[in-house]
Amino acid sequence: PEHVVNLQKMADGKTYGRRMCKSFTLDTGAFRPVTDEEAAFLESGIHGISDYLPLSEVKPGVLNAHLFRLYLYHWLMNTPCISHRPDLVVRWMDQHDSGLELQVYAFITESSFASFEWQQSQIVEHILASLEWFGLRPYQSPSAHDVADYNIHIIDIPGVGGKEDR
Repeated sequence: PEHVVNLQKMADGKTYGRRMCKSFTLDTGAFRPVTDEEAAFLESGIHGISDYLPLSEVKPGVLNAHLFRLYLYHWLMNTPCISHRPDLVVRWMDQHDSGLELQVYAFITESSFASFEWQQSQIVEHILASLEWFGLRPYQSPSAHDVADYNIHIIDIPGVGGKEDR
């Protein structure tokens, strides 16, 4: 038996669009209260951040991850291809050894596959780029490249673990 998916309702605009559910694991080692300088940067309007961040929330001592989640929610609410119904959710998921998972659940109004994938990719790229503005970073397991970048040099120091100590 063949499996048939009826996409006619979506093609006719009778749905909220295609569902996008993306998760980003953030390195919790970068979570911290914002400083006076960082709060001033976020309020300055650089990158358009202040257009999407409730400025009453931006004050020294507020957790940078909280401000990022608020920013992302408001940015998505103002992104033309995102439906405001049924739900737009930007939420914290479970904590893992690798970090804290941030999930974005939204509906993209573009119904064609290519348009949907383009919009979804644009959103993911914006999320990754904007992490830096809040002093955050995604979690990534160290790779051989990361280990090779460390400037670790093993040298023989006489009298410390050398042959003469045995």
